[in-house]
Amino acid sequence: MFKKIIAIILLVFLLTSCYKKISAASVVDDYLKQYVNLSKDVLKSLDETIDNHEEFKDKHKKLYKKILRKQYQNLKYTILSEDYDTDKALITVNINVYDFNKIDEQATNYLSKNLNEFYNDENEFDNDLYIDYKLNLMYKAEGRIDYTIVFLLENKNNKWVLFQPTDEDLEKIHGIYKGS
Repeated sequence: MFKKIIAIILLVFLLTSCYKKISAASVVDDYLKQYVNLSKDVLKSLDETIDNHEEFKDKHKKLYKKILRKQYQNLKYTILSEDYDTDKALITVNINVYDFNKIDEQATNYLSKNLNEFYNDENEFDNDLYIDYKLNLMYKAEGRIDYTIVFLLENKNNKWVLFQPTDEDLEKIHGIYKGS
């Protein structure tokens, strides 16, 4: 009887020590890896978002998808801190992405100084020429920027659930954030 009790206690100890509780930080890590690894869900969301972008022609959509795939695959991040309070967690992450906001500013500045380059044969401004120019700059981007994102998670039924990142945080992931 004593051996059975010890065996049961040992078994319970082994099972609980082998059980790896998923931390909130690992949920955030998995979320960001979805981008880096171009998961099916990330690609589906990318396709849906860009396909609904009415100002883009098909050739622009195709190039923009390549640009964002490159952005995602080259996303670098470091988890800076984990703050837990009962069933809530704040995970602070530094991300490093291509600085498409800077390219947007450069393209706008170039347009204002070289407007005549974006006129068509009928001597009218051709927005498609400008979009071509800007997307080509983005595709060739090498400059990068660091942003800090604080992810909020909630523990539901012993599982950390990530709240939907804010639009501002998604802009940071895409490298288009214009704030300070």
